[in-house]
Amino acid sequence: VEIDAGSLTAYSGNYEFYQQQRAIADKQQQAQFERQQAMLAKEIAFIERFKARASHAAQVQSRVKKLDKIDRVEPPKRRQT
Repeated sequence: VEIDAGSLTAYSGNYEFYQQQRAIADKQQQAQFERQQAMLAKEIAFIERFKARASHAAQVQSRVKKLDKIDRVEPPKRRQT
């Protein structure tokens, strides 16, 4: 059983199994964080490029709202052992 960031996770198996599963979860969270950062950079670049054009005003406003609603993914915490 692990308590991390206010959530409880149960792992069946021995300590080596726990370490493997924890490493997999950290890699997945890091990949998700990197994908989200790339998407955010792309959206922000679009907004910056087209915010002054009246023809794209609706698209820019839509993307600004989309960015406000996104749940941010935190990078995995570095663990000290």
